[in-house]
Amino acid sequence: MAAAGLVAGSLTTTNVTAVSPVLSAATLTPASAGSPVISASASTGVGEEARLAAARLSSTISLPHPGSPEALTHPEADHMGGGSTIAPAARTMAAGAATALASSSNPQGLDVSSYQGNVNWSQVRTDGAAFAYMKATEGTYYYDSTYFSQQYDGSYANGLIRGAYHFAIPDNSSGAAQADYFVAHGGGWSADGRTLPGTLDIEYNPYGAECYGLTTSQIVSWIASFGNEYRLLTGRYPTIYSTTDWWTTCTGNSAAFGSYGLAIARYGASSPTPLPASWPSYQIWQYADSGVFPGDQDVFGGSLAQLVQFSLVGGSVVASSVPLNCGSGGDQRSPRDATVQTGVVISSSGTYRTETVTSAGALVPIVTSVPTAETPLVAVWQNSTDCSASPGSRNAWAVAPNGAVYGETSASGPPARNLGDPSNVALVRPVVGMSPTSDGAGYWLVAGDGGIFSYGDAQFYGSTGGVHLVQPIVGMATTPDSLGYWLVASDGGIFTFGDAGFYGSLGGVQLVKPIEAMVATPDGRGYWMVASDGGVFCFGDAVFKGSMGGQTLSAPIAGMIPNGTGYTLIGQDGRTYPFS
Repeated sequence: MAAAGLVAGSLTTTNVTAVSPVLSAATLTPASAGSPVISASASTGVGEEARLAAARLSSTISLPHPGSPEALTHPEADHMGGGSTIAPAARTMAAGAATALASSSNPQGLDVSSYQGNVNWSQVRTDGAAFAYMKATEGTYYYDSTYFSQQYDGSYANGLIRGAYHFAIPDNSSGAAQADYFVAHGGGWSADGRTLPGTLDIEYNPYGAECYGLTTSQIVSWIASFGNEYRLLTGRYPTIYSTTDWWTTCTGNSAAFGSYGLAIARYGASSPTPLPASWPSYQIWQYADSGVFPGDQDVFGGSLAQLVQFSLVGGSVVASSVPLNCGSGGDQRSPRDATVQTGVVISSSGTYRTETVTSAGALVPIVTSVPTAETPLVAVWQNSTDCSASPGSRNAWAVAPNGAVYGETSASGPPARNLGDPSNVALVRPVVGMSPTSDGAGYWLVAGDGGIFSYGDAQFYGSTGGVHLVQPIVGMATTPDSLGYWLVASDGGIFTFGDAGFYGSLGGVQLVKPIEAMVATPDGRGYWMVASDGGVFCFGDAVFKGSMGGQTLSAPIAGMIPNGTGYTLIGQDGRTYPFS
């Protein structure tokens, strides 16, 4: 297996491209004021995630499958790297190449299924493994009730970073139903730095037609259905395990899944390239089906610290920026006054640092002492528009996926007080962003399903909570008078509430890359949206100033801010691109 974005020291993440239109804003009935129901946050825990997923299954499972995997008749073909995926002639790697991979400084790992039975995890750890995946489910008809607990819990108890995987059977039931089944039977995720986001193992069909009798567009839609449901339940996109050959054959080499991690299988080669079109890099390379560890042999494409980081953020860092209107584009100090980075950087001392100061090449903490269980942070906002102030004199809010809000109040300036949060609520959808009122005396939190939580002087104007969204909400923007707000989904669908006018939407457009963020114009009469490739879309009086679309970026775009005369795009690596 592998995971998209972490290789040679870089973490790249984006959101999945839309495959069908979102609901029109006109069809939404605003929810009544109060606490909306939102999704299971990353901090809810795998037990609560499983309960929520199980509750969704009865209405979505559609078809039985003729196979009987509880009594496995094809153990060699139902696991990652099974015989159906890798042609026998390609399964033998030159001894020197395999030895070099196994002895590299990159973290070593393995993946197992019931075929391996109980695993001696103490020996696996002694032999040098740092991470492991184990099969939890297949379709909506099989879960490993015999060995999964020993493998999943045993690896964790012996110090490995562990994760579960689901063997996809797209002709059995919908992607969403299989994601529900997976999470209900061990495939959840916890932000403990030791649990990897689940993996979708999608490859050659061990039961019949190579692509399960589906067209390439149907396969793409099925994968998106699985991934969106998994993200709504856990707050993270899954990793995809496959081969370049299958991906090309059965998805048409889709480029729509750059937000997901990549676990790539390729045996008998000195590298896993070429990679499928969605990914410029990989996280995990499965390079052999036997070796020093039980099961398949894996290597991570980065350092151990990056592996820990990947376990926390996976393939779905939800980015929010800090809108500081500091005059002309030339007055922007990059990126200190542009944004607070999303996806917490953890220092060796355990401090959670959320602001990058490139001029000094140093990391400056804005909000510290965030509990590990509530990382990564998904949004950080500064409660100050004083562009001459030093980072230490700025107050900020930080928000975790469970809605926990941390307000920094130790310095001068308007206090960013904690005015309330839903961190103790059993969330049905994770929090993905926040926006403060213009006077800094209140804020809104928004969940992936568009559920709105209002605190302080922030009034409730409506919510998409409870509406089945085709694509999840990824951000929000507030009107200048704080009397309304916009929500934006990953396909660019816009939802308006209060006095926020509707100026246009990308909903239903097949985007090359998903929308990551939006900002309103200073007068509130238009808005810009930005995709992870830096493509900019403008509506209303938002004038187009420029775009990174089509360029090769060092990291995907994570957010955007207004800069007085235009906008600035912010990459996941902290680089900024001003357009005025």
